[in-house]
Amino acid sequence: MGRMTLIAGILGAVGGMLGAATSALFSRLPSGAMIVLICTACFLFSLVFGTARGVLIRWWRRQHLNRKIERQHLLRAVYETIETIAPALAPSASDRSVSIAELMQKRSWSSSRLRRCIHRAERERLIELGAAGRVSLTPAGLDEAARLTHQHRLWELYLINYADTAPSHVDRDADALEHVLEPEVVARLEALLHQRRSLEGIPDSPHDLSATDVSTISNVDGG
Repeated sequence: MGRMTLIAGILGAVGGMLGAATSALFSRLPSGAMIVLICTACFLFSLVFGTARGVLIRWWRRQHLNRKIERQHLLRAVYETIETIAPALAPSASDRSVSIAELMQKRSWSSSRLRRCIHRAERERLIELGAAGRVSLTPAGLDEAARLTHQHRLWELYLINYADTAPSHVDRDADALEHVLEPEVVARLEALLHQRRSLEGIPDSPHDLSATDVSTISNVDGG
């Protein structure tokens, strides 16, 4: 509050001086109106270019978040598609590839949007796009996809076991559970999944991965 009061006083003083000076230079411009206009211009500048809550920075953060979630959904889609083909997922799964048509069945994306997401992940060296248009995970992409899948399935099991949410309505948005749940709850979920792990240590999905499941997918921008 003290900082805000100080800044408001400074802006008011600057606006008053500039408005009065402008009115003195141009006799037909009333000083009161010029002070209001200059203070309004300062407000609009702060509204658009503010570093904390400005329109531009909020828009950039939203775009960054949307792309992050798209990347997470893509990696999980590739991982779960490979897992459908080979339930006992081995560390060599990075050598396996899936087609874009198979990924389209996992996500309610348009073909152009999916390809843009694939190219961004390829630039980040998480995905490799083969000559035949097939997508495979790099070693780094496999590690990230396994981590995301593990987090998602813990989150799903939390909602199913603790929030009485039906599996068909579980929110599958990516989230770091350690930032949402208490460590004791995470430990209980880990114990619950201890006997249902694959070779990679990833819990089995409560969903039928072989079926198209786009109705349960949530995205920040509604995708």
